[in-house]
Amino acid sequence: MATKPPAGRKNVAVIAVLIVLLLLMTAALAFTLRRRSAYVRAFENIRFPRVLMSDLYPRLKPGDLVMFSASTRETGHSIFTQCFYTHAAIITRGRQGANSRMLFVSESCSRGYPHVHLTRGGHGTHHSAVASEIESTGHARVTPLMASVGSYAGRAFVSQLAAPLTEKQSARLDEFHDRPAKPYPGLVAGVLLDALGVRRDTAYCFDHIFDILADIHLLPQSSDLANVRGIRAATRFHELIGLPLADNVYAPVREIVYDVDTTDVSQN
Repeated sequence: MATKPPAGRKNVAVIAVLIVLLLLMTAALAFTLRRRSAYVRAFENIRFPRVLMSDLYPRLKPGDLVMFSASTRETGHSIFTQCFYTHAAIITRGRQGANSRMLFVSESCSRGYPHVHLTRGGHGTHHSAVASEIESTGHARVTPLMASVGSYAGRAFVSQLAAPLTEKQSARLDEFHDRPAKPYPGLVAGVLLDALGVRRDTAYCFDHIFDILADIHLLPQSSDLANVRGIRAATRFHELIGLPLADNVYAPVREIVYDVDTTDVSQN
């Protein structure tokens, strides 16, 4: 007949498990505080000149970057990425090409992120085309610029190319979404795979930007940004601003002040 282990030995095992858990929790907290502290040191004094959307819109062109900082997700995002921006998109003329009077943004994001006014009511719900896009499964998509910026739950920024794209580059950018889109990866799985160094055929928003810039041959051959993915792409996104590109460069970032009535979105 089997004998039960002494009660003292069982208690020692329980205490050992609790100590291990406590150590893991302490390490996780220390890591979080260290990453948060590094983020604050890097960005606590960051300031941006501001530009009115009504003045900016006529000067925007394909290839310009639009970045966002979400009002409710900055802390968690910054811990992992050390990136000031929580989302980024690139301006395109959309599938209407050179004949389009509207500007669009090409972006990769999860369902509904984070255009709350378009999916939960508010001043953006009138734009049914955008609402249907936002409700779709997370993937790379094209949405009207004005509606995207006006409905974002946070701050918006812009970095413009010093020179327009060539017509060939613009056309290739417009056609990018005619090809199969890379799905937006799950957050937890994506972080774990990144930590393990596993490559995957998916695209977060910063991956998406690098994919496009490589596809239209705007990234310089000396740059490895086309090969970085996931958290590393977010961390290194700041390198794009001021980086000598192929006969071009992204100008310093400005913060967008949205002063346009969103009821006029469909007419812009």
